[in-house]
Amino acid sequence: MGISVVLGLMLAASVTPVFAAAQPGIIESLLLASHQRPWLWGVYVFTVGLPAVLFVSFMWPDKRFGPPDQEYYYKKSDDTQPDDPEFSKQTDAVDIKGTADRARGRRRDTHGNTRKDDLDLKVEKGDIISSKSADYRVLDFIGEGGFGKVAMCVNLKTAGIIAIKIHKDSEDQVEEVRMLEIIRKLDPEKNNLIRFIDNFFFRDVSCLAFEMMDQSLFDFMTNRQKANSLNEIRPITQQLLVAFKALKSIGVIHSDLKQDNIMLVNHQNQPFRIKLIDFGEAIPTSEVEIGTEKQILPYRAPEVSLGLPISEAIDMWSLGCIIAEMYFADCLFPHSSQYCNMKVICHMIGQPGDHLLNAGKFTSNYFIREWKNSPEWRFKTLEEYKERTGVEPDISECALDQYSSLDEAIEDYAEEKGRVELKDRMVFVQLLKRLLDLDANSRITPEQALTHSFVTMDHLEEDLDCSPYVTDAVRWMTICRLDHSDASDVPVNNHETESSGGEKDMEISCNADARPDGFCQDPPITYCRKSSQKEQPMTSIAHNSNLDNNNSETFQVEKEDIISSKSADYRVLDFIGEGGFGKVAMCVNLKTAEIIAIKIHKDSEDQVEEVRMLEIIRKLDPEKNNLIRFIDNFFFGDVSCLAFEMLDQSLFDFMTNRQKANSLNEIRPITQQLLVAFKALKSIGVIHSDLKLDNIMLVNHQNQPFRIKLIDFGEAIPTSEVEIGTEKQPLPYRAPEVNLGLPISEAIDMWSLGCIIAEMYFAECLFPHSSQYCNMKVICHMIGQPGDHLLNAGKFTSNSFIRERKNSPEWRFKTLEEYKERTGVEPDISECALDQYSSLDEAIEDYAEEKGRVELKDRMVFVQLLKRLLDLDANSRITPEQALTHSFVTMGHLEEDLDCSPYVTDAVRWMTICRLDHSDASDVPVNNHETESSGGEKDMEISCNADARPDGFCQDPPITYCRKSSQKEQPMTSIADNSNLEKSNIDTTHNKSTPNSNDGAAAAITPTDQGDVDKTCTGLPKRLNVFQRMRRRVVSFFRRFKK
Repeated sequence: MGISVVLGLMLAASVTPVFAAAQPGIIESLLLASHQRPWLWGVYVFTVGLPAVLFVSFMWPDKRFGPPDQEYYYKKSDDTQPDDPEFSKQTDAVDIKGTADRARGRRRDTHGNTRKDDLDLKVEKGDIISSKSADYRVLDFIGEGGFGKVAMCVNLKTAGIIAIKIHKDSEDQVEEVRMLEIIRKLDPEKNNLIRFIDNFFFRDVSCLAFEMMDQSLFDFMTNRQKANSLNEIRPITQQLLVAFKALKSIGVIHSDLKQDNIMLVNHQNQPFRIKLIDFGEAIPTSEVEIGTEKQILPYRAPEVSLGLPISEAIDMWSLGCIIAEMYFADCLFPHSSQYCNMKVICHMIGQPGDHLLNAGKFTSNYFIREWKNSPEWRFKTLEEYKERTGVEPDISECALDQYSSLDEAIEDYAEEKGRVELKDRMVFVQLLKRLLDLDANSRITPEQALTHSFVTMDHLEEDLDCSPYVTDAVRWMTICRLDHSDASDVPVNNHETESSGGEKDMEISCNADARPDGFCQDPPITYCRKSSQKEQPMTSIAHNSNLDNNNSETFQVEKEDIISSKSADYRVLDFIGEGGFGKVAMCVNLKTAEIIAIKIHKDSEDQVEEVRMLEIIRKLDPEKNNLIRFIDNFFFGDVSCLAFEMLDQSLFDFMTNRQKANSLNEIRPITQQLLVAFKALKSIGVIHSDLKLDNIMLVNHQNQPFRIKLIDFGEAIPTSEVEIGTEKQPLPYRAPEVNLGLPISEAIDMWSLGCIIAEMYFAECLFPHSSQYCNMKVICHMIGQPGDHLLNAGKFTSNSFIRERKNSPEWRFKTLEEYKERTGVEPDISECALDQYSSLDEAIEDYAEEKGRVELKDRMVFVQLLKRLLDLDANSRITPEQALTHSFVTMGHLEEDLDCSPYVTDAVRWMTICRLDHSDASDVPVNNHETESSGGEKDMEISCNADARPDGFCQDPPITYCRKSSQKEQPMTSIADNSNLEKSNIDTTHNKSTPNSNDGAAAAITPTDQGDVDKTCTGLPKRLNVFQRMRRRVVSFFRRFKK
């Protein structure tokens, strides 16, 4: 307010000369009168200054005013909503299973997207956070909730990775620290508890430092999309029981057990090794009052809802809900309302005993006596509940509502495979029922549960030598036994006796000392088990069947190793990819704290060839030409290492996670950027020859949607060195001249590009990968048969084609029998989703979701480009230079609809990204969308220069691209498929991007260009009137002044 007053008076003073010029007589009279009556100046200041102060207060930017991405929509920071006037503290949790946006106290915008914090936490990416004992650099923000944020940080002294929880409310932090100090007396490793490192204040915000974990059980199950087996549930159950026994020994109730608070330590190397986290809701047993609200609804014990005394037994109820959810892959009890939750408990488990209902403080909310003064209770009807509380509860359907009891549900969900599994399931049900005992006093305790047969596996002992199921059971339990073999509370039975071979029947190949201290961010969704597992390790190329099967060989580089080159030392944080070449490690530069990717080759000969190509390519600007930035190559021990910038995710992973096709407006920028890359490679005579979805990397999709780079030059080759008959390219993207044995040129990359954009359009490979015969057959079916002049010249034509008759100039495609007779190989004939179509045109027509004239016109132009990319004759196939001037890329065919079509507005928005780095390149066509405007400036230009780009850390890089002020459309949003974004609500101020925020500000407009935007922004859905332009300019000025 003080600033508003000062600025208001300044505005009043600035208005006075203008007023004097307009009304000199009034001012002159005021000056004369003021000599006799000085108080008149006070009247003048009040008359002019007060409106000015009010104006400034109104215009001052805060969360009540501004574009939508500055207006904050508040949800309750707890997981609940009021449902009972008599139980003011008790509320209905909202914790939606199966979606990434569960109600964990996160704030969301009006479209339901998680927002950046409404409070400025004063900590940003790249900041140095200092405590008394160490300095930490913030690498990224990896989580957010009602409490504040969680930052991934690197200790600048030790290079260890930790997680720092930044609290908005210091009172919350004080209470959590109190509990953590109580818990600190417990061994975090033996008792499966998060390791608390430090607590301190930084810039008036409180920080708690913890060890870094892998992922939550919720994220794991969400990614996995299937239920857990009993053999997987068992080790998690055992480890949580150990944790709860330890907490009970010091009189602490966790009271917030849910899948989000169970963390996998490092699932790739230690499957289902977990730790319990988040003690923000923990409370000493001695301090709990009756009626205290604890636990979120799906995991809330009945004694909490009824208002009965609370003890550590509520954690055991939550554990029962957790293992049931793992078994069913669905919440056992609903999260919609307390009424619905209690109703399902009564339906599935039974009604609490009358002795419990008689003692409950809130029993009358849900139950009513059969008749007045009756000792018996019944559950209320919906009408009785509404009459009692005045609230209409949300009655949501649950997948388990169809079952009359827990036994029936478990029986129906069972996938019976034999006697042993049936016996194990029966024991599991026994434990589950004891965990879900409605009476807290008779509910099983952690000590008792640790001796239960489901945990000890006594019932499986007789089948140890003959059942693979039991072998697997012992394997999984091995992980959690490693740290507890010396603990008397963990039963050790003879499942670990020595086998006939003199060795233990099952043992994990890494010991407890091999556990990392922390960081394992973004683990792959497909997991690799230890060497005792009889399965292939994960590959980073999900659909490449040509990878060798020997990737499981032991590497000389392990997690947490220090890898040294001549120029820097790097610590291995995690392995993020694997293939036939070797592994890819995510590493941190110990000097600069930058994150890079290091490709570790198994075969040094492969590395030598790749380095040769990378050195040739190094003369090209990686930013302008959309190529991965090569940093260094060196040897570590006997393995060769290549260091690259760190990127976001591959196009393959993006499409796999998205599970839907791309629109033409999304395909266009990727096409343009790849064309720029291939033009650059062609200029130096290099063929990439390995284009596929895996080798197209999104740089930072959250802040720069569809900004991509081309990676992996292990198969690249100079055009001058290619020999006829050289096998190049994976099958789905292989050009026909490679299969036929014709001369090879850069044109094969253009064919691959055609396959890529077709795959993006169909969400399906255009050509199969099962066999060369099948691949060539579909090419002939969809595109046509190569011309006879090509078949005559082909070195391998006779493998797939045969002349119509002897000495005939005409060829036809061979039958399957003729192919087998010629090659001696029976090809794998796999069905393709596109086999039903007789041509490419027919397939595209059928897949089209027609929405209007403009989209139809754009699709027709797209088909033209696609056909030219998939020209069977390499000599007439379109080149990168020609494709960059094609209408699909330049959007010349859409120009006439620029001012009236939202589709074209979106098209220009997405293309903004790829244009920014190439505006000065002659190879990027500049159409009349980029001609000089009336103001004499280019319509498109980047507002930050190349020097502003980071030169290392490119995982979520802080590059924010800016539209030039004369650009005639709204800024691009980072949510491509969010149709609810309002086109007219555009933030024209410069907002710094923050991680984990979907504020749609990947392309912002700089404050200095604010006014020009409003003058010329005719591509917007509606023009801004004079008052709006003045208002935005004033807001822009005061924002800068306030900063």
